[in-house]
Amino acid sequence: AATLYNTMVGSAAGTAITTGASNTGVGRFALGGTLIGNDNVAVGHGTLDAICGDDNTAVGRNALTAFTGSEATAVGSGAADAATTATNLTAVGKSALTRCREGVSNTAVGMDAGAYVYDGDYGAFLGWAAGNNTTGQRNTMLGAAAGRYAISVDDFVTVGYRAAFSLAKGTDCIAI
Repeated sequence: AATLYNTMVGSAAGTAITTGASNTGVGRFALGGTLIGNDNVAVGHGTLDAICGDDNTAVGRNALTAFTGSEATAVGSGAADAATTATNLTAVGKSALTRCREGVSNTAVGMDAGAYVYDGDYGAFLGWAAGNNTTGQRNTMLGAAAGRYAISVDDFVTVGYRAAFSLAKGTDCIAI
């Protein structure tokens, strides 16, 4: 089968592509496992190395390396590296959303932001380690280490440095 408009640079970059089109892979194993995905951009060793879908962007060593879904953006070394089928994922910063496997519409900006969000949905984490160990749903954590150890929380809003830093469990709270 023909592949159209693909550009690959690096050892084993894009080698599995069969019918995917308009993909760009730069770095060893970039887009290495992609077969039919379209409109993907992978820059860095091991980026988008699994059988991914369409419209993904990964920049940084192993960013989105295990991802099999579509419409995700990860920038930073190890950003969303364990994500598999998460949808509408945005991770910016080293290890941001690093363990987010199946969540929906999660956004993390900052090193280790939202790092342990396994399958939580609709989370927003901004700042170094914001929501770092959070496992709940619909949380907004803004500020360095905001909600960092807020483990089982849902519908939380934390604003400020270390706001709700070690709150273990809870629902429907605001911490400033």
